[in-house]
Amino acid sequence: MGLMGLAHAYLIWSGDVLTRYTMCAAVLCLFRKLSPKWLLLLAIVFHLIYAGITLEHGWQIYQLEGAALESRIHGNWEVSNRTIQHFLDTFRGGYKDQMSLRFFIAYHLEVRSFFFHGRIFQVGAMMLLGMALFKWGVLSGEGSKRLYRYLIGIGLFVGIPLTLLDIIILCQTSWDYQAYSMFCRPLYLFSAPLIALMWISIMVLWIKSGKAGCLTRGFSAAGQLALTNYLMQSILGTLFFYGHGLGWYGYLERYQQFLFVFTIWIIQLMYSVIWLCYFQFGPFEWLWRSLTYLKFQPLKRQCMCAGNC
Repeated sequence: MGLMGLAHAYLIWSGDVLTRYTMCAAVLCLFRKLSPKWLLLLAIVFHLIYAGITLEHGWQIYQLEGAALESRIHGNWEVSNRTIQHFLDTFRGGYKDQMSLRFFIAYHLEVRSFFFHGRIFQVGAMMLLGMALFKWGVLSGEGSKRLYRYLIGIGLFVGIPLTLLDIIILCQTSWDYQAYSMFCRPLYLFSAPLIALMWISIMVLWIKSGKAGCLTRGFSAAGQLALTNYLMQSILGTLFFYGHGLGWYGYLERYQQFLFVFTIWIIQLMYSVIWLCYFQFGPFEWLWRSLTYLKFQPLKRQCMCAGNC
């Protein structure tokens, strides 16, 4: 998985998460036998550590004045027209031209930000939370309706208001760097997990109600091809936007970008179902298993019954 992540980050798209997941998993696997309650407690501890790092960093920025503040703003917050043009020219250019910038961004995300800025605790917290929810059966729909409704309520009445407060602060301060660092980032840290749990609960209740219809099958197939679909989003996206493909980088409006994302989702739901009619795993899942066991794993289905397609 780590090798796939490195190839993804440095050869395709710099925003990879697989490498970070691999580094966290190497440590968190030591806790895999803990009870869900202990996993949840560890997740909270990890999250609070990252929140503390974020608050300390925000307080440092909030104290800055004069030339020191201006230097930090120009280095971390405001983007010059020259920098924007550099990104446009680079990613609209050929594949070779993109490599140095992609390497720089990937290194910053996977080394500097991950270790030195404490994001390892943020990712670790979310993975521990996922492990706890999995053991409790929440992710597989085994929780009670009351639990899911409770999580939806927490997201609606705590998570969303915190997010709205975050937006209000940004708008009222005209996206001030100090206000963002001191108030908005901490608000996001506490609201994001609550909203994520809300959406998980909504999806579980929707699917369990039977009202999702044929989408249930599409979601199931897409989940079985999760690694393939993740990597294919990057491959399709870079072929569409980058210069070695169609070169649409920087040309689409926001609503057009949403339409592009929605189209990719629909395509993936469709090809995931079709692929699993003929094969047991997605292509990258098959590669991952083969590398794990150091032996080529069977890929084609032995029997393709009509009920599978």
